[in-house]
Amino acid sequence: MTISEALTQYLEHGNYFDPEYGRENEVLNSFKKDNPVLSVPHAQELIAILEEPDDDWKRKYFVADLLYLYKSLPSQLLSPMLTTAVNYEDPSFNRIFLKPCLNAFGKQLVLANLKDQFQHNPNRVERLAYHGVDISSLKRFVTAKEKQYSLFRSLQNVWIRILFSLFCGGFASEMLFMVTGNPTRERTEPNLSLLYALVIFIVLTIVIKRKQKNAN
Repeated sequence: MTISEALTQYLEHGNYFDPEYGRENEVLNSFKKDNPVLSVPHAQELIAILEEPDDDWKRKYFVADLLYLYKSLPSQLLSPMLTTAVNYEDPSFNRIFLKPCLNAFGKQLVLANLKDQFQHNPNRVERLAYHGVDISSLKRFVTAKEKQYSLFRSLQNVWIRILFSLFCGGFASEMLFMVTGNPTRERTEPNLSLLYALVIFIVLTIVIKRKQKNAN
């Protein structure tokens, strides 16, 4: 049995969500019997169904219901399935797209895949918390990313970069003075804080220029 044949029969019978409720589904079971392992070509056909632009969710239900039957799935299915779960309007039932991913890939891979989506659609991703996804780690990730971006954006200003470099250069000079001898001794060696600040400024400038180039 092919994907196309199984989909046609599934829609004709209209027995949706059988695996979710522990019911047997003859069409899905027949496909699983003929195809005990989902191949990459199978995955590509299923992804095409998930990414169809129309709102015919019954065709997408077929994909979710079928994947319930498999303990192992091609990795290509993870992202499209989670995207479909996030975009599904009913937060109480998007689990039909989420559960096969949790069963096949585990929570860590699911969370890793959801990070980018959480930044763009936090409210939609939060819906998945009802079905076994701990989104607190996603929130911590996004908060950390926002702080990193804020610092990077500030350092793009030359004057802020100079002040930051001077502060870090002075701090580095003092730390070196304290760890290389008695910190209460009289300072006789030259103060290298300006040299350190210059090095830090140059390094920061190179890093920022590279990040700006990669962003473009």
